Amino acid sequence: MRVTKDDEAFGNFVLFIGVGFIITLQLEYNMKDEWIFNQKSAKTTTLLEQQQKISESMVTNILPENIAKKLKRKRALNSQSDGVIISEHFKNVTVLCADIVGFTELSSRHSAEAIVNILNELFSSFDLLCEKYGVEKLKTIGDAYIAVGGIPYSDSNHARAVIEMAIDMSNDPHLIENTLGERLGIRIGIASGSVLAGVIGSHRWTYDCYGPPMQESEAQQTGSLSNRVRISKATIDMLEEPHLFHFEPINGTDDALVLRSELNTGTWTNQFLLGSNVDVNDPVQIPNVPLSKDVQFKRDSKFSTWTLKFYNPEREIMFRKEFKDPKLAKQMKPHLIVGFIMLCFFFVQDLVETTRTSLLMTAVLYPLSLVSTVVLYLLRNRVFQKGEIFTGWIFTLYLSLVTYACLTPLLSPTPEKILPRIELYTTWVIATPCINLWSVVVLILVQYTGGILLFLVGSVNSPYFPNSFESPIYHRFPIQLILAKWLMVRIEKKMYISIKVHEIKETSMKQEEVRTHSLLLNILPEHIIKDLNGRKLSTFIAKSYPDVSCMFIKLVGAEFNSPTEMTSLLNGVFSLWDRLTQSLSLEKIKTIGLSYMVVGGVDDQGDHLINMAKLAFSIRQNMPELNSKYAMDMDVSIGISLGPCVGGIVGKKKFCYDVWGDTINQASRMESHGKSGSIHITKEVAQELKIKGVYKTESRGIIPIKGKGKVETFFLYEE
Repeated sequence: MRVTKDDEAFGNFVLFIGVGFIITLQLEYNMKDEWIFNQKSAKTTTLLEQQQKISESMVTNILPENIAKKLKRKRALNSQSDGVIISEHFKNVTVLCADIVGFTELSSRHSAEAIVNILNELFSSFDLLCEKYGVEKLKTIGDAYIAVGGIPYSDSNHARAVIEMAIDMSNDPHLIENTLGERLGIRIGIASGSVLAGVIGSHRWTYDCYGPPMQESEAQQTGSLSNRVRISKATIDMLEEPHLFHFEPINGTDDALVLRSELNTGTWTNQFLLGSNVDVNDPVQIPNVPLSKDVQFKRDSKFSTWTLKFYNPEREIMFRKEFKDPKLAKQMKPHLIVGFIMLCFFFVQDLVETTRTSLLMTAVLYPLSLVSTVVLYLLRNRVFQKGEIFTGWIFTLYLSLVTYACLTPLLSPTPEKILPRIELYTTWVIATPCINLWSVVVLILVQYTGGILLFLVGSVNSPYFPNSFESPIYHRFPIQLILAKWLMVRIEKKMYISIKVHEIKETSMKQEEVRTHSLLLNILPEHIIKDLNGRKLSTFIAKSYPDVSCMFIKLVGAEFNSPTEMTSLLNGVFSLWDRLTQSLSLEKIKTIGLSYMVVGGVDDQGDHLINMAKLAFSIRQNMPELNSKYAMDMDVSIGISLGPCVGGIVGKKKFCYDVWGDTINQASRMESHGKSGSIHITKEVAQELKIKGVYKTESRGIIPIKGKGKVETFFLYEE
């Protein structure tokens, strides 16, 4: 019985429709899974990028970018018990220090809210001047504004940039027309020299500078006149074109008041902003950043176009364990369903056409295959998750079936269509999804070997099998199987790489967001971070607090020969004070040179005044330990006040959390008018502690306080 044209057409139908349906279904599953995953990943990545961009913008709007990166690399934010020092030496910089004339009296005449509004107007305008001239805003301290030229990157034009900015500041229109309705004056001092710039301590990090120019610029500012700029001789000497300015000498000093000369049109542009003056040997330049993990994974996951093997053997193992094996059960489901339908169709057709001599063969092979299909379908979630072990078992089973098909003709003649169909079913329904490409190639070789064996055996024992090998199934099926398997494996591996890259990128972004947010929490109070999220960074935040305590602590008697020694000492001292402050749920605001500022009551901190007194006594009690550690004879001067204030941020860039109001000014005056080793407090603090019945206070009498006149103050003692 020879294979007719109808049989050939039927064989083509099975191959191109049945098998093609399975391939198409698998490819559709893979592509849709990848599309859904990519959509979800893209959405998640976009949200993470947006949040990370907001957090990064806040961080870089507070700290220089290179300092922020170093802090995130060095940290373990929750374990910086000994503090952290990140500092860079700058040989030549110019420091600007400015403050509002009569600010203490101004604060007494106006509400804290009004004061914050005018500071925001002025500081925002000054921030724009920093951007215009390429000057780094360092910090604000109450009404004081401090900026430095020549950091965090060296700039040969730093002296002129700071002078041009200072002159523009003295002519700012907000000094004349403002929300207070008063004409304001501003004193500006400028000094030049070398500094150390960086961060110290373990909590509420701020970028600061340490060195003689910081103190000199403050002294220049104190000795300046209203709406005038006073500069040191060192700054004048650094100017490349001093003839562009007019200098008014100050009697008894080498300093001068400066104005623009007629030759200076006021339209100068700092070439540093154009990138031409950046020092390539700048010590704070960031090194080359290594490749991100997702890019590195993609680079290490290349595979051969023809063999489809990963060049990295470990990646091939990961692909099997993480991607291929877990998906076998899902991939087998359509194979088993379609295979069951194919077998039922073949069984009915061959049962009708079968002769008596092969009836037993038909009645045994098909029911056995049908039962096997049903069992495999029911147990697929268990059986097909065995991975490589199951793959080997399937390979062995298939070889057994081919061997059986080769030996069967010796026992009984069989129609030429039965065994090719059973072999077709076995290969596509079981073997194809489970084994890799090169196992399929081996199977094809075995299949051809089996076909040749069938031909040889059949030519001796049966008239059927020579014709069986001529079936189109044996001519077209092997090539289709290899191409289909090659396409499926290629898509699976590309999908695996895509998914892993997305996962690695998402994980890296989440980790980076955690690091950035942790850094933010160590710079700003949490409630300020929440207020800033989703808002423009130029929008200032101001919140009124009806009852806060404020304390200034100044380190007295500290001696050092260089800025390096100074930063080492202050890092040790301030880190200890940071731990004490946090343990009492108080809020560190900032450090100002040798001074340390703390407030309580801005974030539901319980009995903040009692905690503030405890902190003052704890700091004083720890001084012998610090003196022993640093071999010095240091002490502290402490001032405490109580009352309302406004807390928040002002300006457009390099902002920090601060508090303003008469209460803050009084605390500063208590410290500056106090005595070394004493805790100097206002009358309001003494009265409140008396009501609470804790600690002992003693009147110091009525003394003159700068900006306040004569007022009664007190000293605080432990019982």
